[in-house]
Amino acid sequence: MNVVEWMDQGAQNVVVDLHRPWLDPVLIATTHVGDYRVIAALAILTAIVLLILRRWRTAACIGAAVAMAFLVGEVGKEVVNRKRPDAAWRPVQYPLPKSPSFPSGHALDSMTLYGALALTIGRRLRSRWLRVLALVFGLGLPLLIGFSRIYLGVHYFTDVLGGWVAGLTLALLAGWADMRWERNPTA
Repeated sequence: MNVVEWMDQGAQNVVVDLHRPWLDPVLIATTHVGDYRVIAALAILTAIVLLILRRWRTAACIGAAVAMAFLVGEVGKEVVNRKRPDAAWRPVQYPLPKSPSFPSGHALDSMTLYGALALTIGRRLRSRWLRVLALVFGLGLPLLIGFSRIYLGVHYFTDVLGGWVAGLTLALLAGWADMRWERNPTA
């Protein structure tokens, strides 16, 4: 057994023990917050609000990061072409998606959008408490969404980990570009 299989099997063993009937609908609802339709709608809404606030550079940074996340996810799935897990404990009411498994688009897209929002908008908040709250929300929600994908048996742990890493990279790039652009607007 290689390291990837070992990590995936270990995570599945942990998740099987966590299953509770009352938790299924909670995590199904949570997983929908990372659905590409929700992410796309929130990204568009964010761009509109930022444009109204005349923060077009921030809107461009977040929009570019989310567009890149969608592209990375689709190309990654096509190149890796990993089959979805065959989890006997998958909740009946949540069907297995037809697309390949790696990377988790929910983990990638949610970490990109929510992370970029936390970094770009959060740093502009005056209250330290609000900045911390934005960061906890911006990173915590994608972690929970990614966990929901493993819990629902539609992704392996390494699919989710790959999505988180790629999404965090894109969020950090968006935050860095926004900060640099704000400091040097002529660049």
